[in-house]
Amino acid sequence: MENTLLIDADDTLWENNIHYEKVTLDFVTLMKSKKIMEHGIEQFLRKKEMDNVKHYGYGADSLYRTMNDVYKEACEKEFQKTEKEMFDWIKKARSRIRNYEIEFLTGVTEVLPKLQLKNFLVLVTKGNRDEQKDKIKRSGVSKFFHHTRVVDEKHLDTYLDIIEEFKLDPKTTWMIGNSPRSDINPAKAAGLGTVFIPYHTTWEHEVEEIDTNGRETIVVDNFYGLLEYFG
Repeated sequence: MENTLLIDADDTLWENNIHYEKVTLDFVTLMKSKKIMEHGIEQFLRKKEMDNVKHYGYGADSLYRTMNDVYKEACEKEFQKTEKEMFDWIKKARSRIRNYEIEFLTGVTEVLPKLQLKNFLVLVTKGNRDEQKDKIKRSGVSKFFHHTRVVDEKHLDTYLDIIEEFKLDPKTTWMIGNSPRSDINPAKAAGLGTVFIPYHTTWEHEVEEIDTNGRETIVVDNFYGLLEYFG
């Protein structure tokens, strides 16, 4: 096979961030409708989310914890009583995220089979292992990949470990994804080629400029663009 392609999942293969954004917006709107922390709730939520990611990782459970924390702490600050109905809403919001319908991004279902014919494909996704494995199972994409890896975080050591595990040649190995912070920059630091597929909305935690050092990053509009290089 010509190349090894390490491919991200969330917001590269299917829509993901929009579901988190919708739940977050609904939570903020609900809090304001109850006149709980009407001013500064967005900033408070964002800070709590970033803090919790460091300790509890990514995914629906982490956001669930964040919304719980924000609600309880906001009520405490403003001397308001918590409501069971609000905690029930937060539980249902977690379920919405964990069970959203898989919606593939442009070109994914058409291009993956073609990439598989000529390349060694490894799905590399980060987050809660059970949650990510469930999405992979529901999506049905496993049949296109030779291996899948769910990792807690994507940093330099993650890619070095994958290179070692599969005895890969960095010169013919490429990381494909939508996040400069997780998919592109650490992969470049490991000596891999990189392909950036911009997503229409990016979680603040993943926003980062693409490193200009190392091999030049290929940019394509969607999955169809991969055929020019790996098809």
